[in-house]
Amino acid sequence: MAFFSGMVLDIFTFRIGGSSSIFFLCCVFLILLYQRKYEIQTVYFVAVASFIAAFLYLLLFGYDDSLLQALASAITGVVIFTLLQYVLRKKH
Repeated sequence: MAFFSGMVLDIFTFRIGGSSSIFFLCCVFLILLYQRKYEIQTVYFVAVASFIAAFLYLLLFGYDDSLLQALASAITGVVIFTLLQYVLRKKH
């Protein structure tokens, strides 16, 4: 999923194909690598991980206002994570 999301993002932003995919795959690898050390299914981890990943992505690819955009990304990630937890709990 990380690979295909990166490819779609690269196509729409007219960048070299695969650059975002490599970044996303590295992020997923690092998160899964540390899943035993940290509780990765908590709101705090989602907030911090999405902020750091978004900030690094924005810096790496030269976007402006990286800090503000990373904060918006972290808030969006937490909202989506919370909604998904709520929906999945209702199903059970």
